[in-house]
Amino acid sequence: MTAEQGKRDCVQMIPSGTASGVIGAGFIAGFCGLGECMSFDIGGTSADVALILDGQPQYGTGERIGEFQIHIPSVSVTSIGEGGGSIASVGSFGVLRVGPESAGSTPGPACFGRSGTRPTVTDAVAVCGMIGQAALGYSAVTVDAGRPRAVPRCCASPRRWRRPRPGMWRRSPSCRSSARCRTSCAT
Repeated sequence: MTAEQGKRDCVQMIPSGTASGVIGAGFIAGFCGLGECMSFDIGGTSADVALILDGQPQYGTGERIGEFQIHIPSVSVTSIGEGGGSIASVGSFGVLRVGPESAGSTPGPACFGRSGTRPTVTDAVAVCGMIGQAALGYSAVTVDAGRPRAVPRCCASPRRWRRPRPGMWRRSPSCRSSARCRTSCAT
C-alpha cells in the first residue's frame, strides 16, 4: 500500500498487523508444501489464529475489532485475549483463569528476569522447556526457566482432584499416591 493509498483508504490499515502475520504464515506454508494449516501468532496480550487453505490466507467481510464490525475485505483472523504476558491466577471458584491482566513489557514475565513476580503464559512455556533453548531477539532477551519456579505458587503447584458426582469436581484434601487415589484422581 502506498502512502497516498494509505491516506485515501486508511480503514484498510486497521487489521494490517494481524493480517501480515497470517500472510507471512501462508508464504511459509506454501514454501513447505502445506496446503492446509493454521497460523498462530501470540503477542504480549493476545493470540491470533487464522486458517490457511490451499496455501492462501482466507479473506472475508464483517470481521470484528472489539465490539465493532468492519465491512471491508480483510484477512479472517480470530483473536483471543491470552498472550504471552497474560497473567495466570486461580479464581474464586478454584478455576484457572488467564488474563485479562498482563505483565506488560515491564516488568514482563518472570522468566525474562525483569522483576516480574506473577505467573504468565510465557513463564509456563519456559517451565515446560518450549522456549529458552536458544537465543531470542538477537540475544536481547534471555530466558531463565528457574525464575518462574520461584514465583508464588498461586496456580502453579500440582493438585489432585476427585469427582464426587458427575459434573462436579473438587480437590480432595486426602489425595495421596495410593492405589485408590490413582483410580479416582485426575492429574
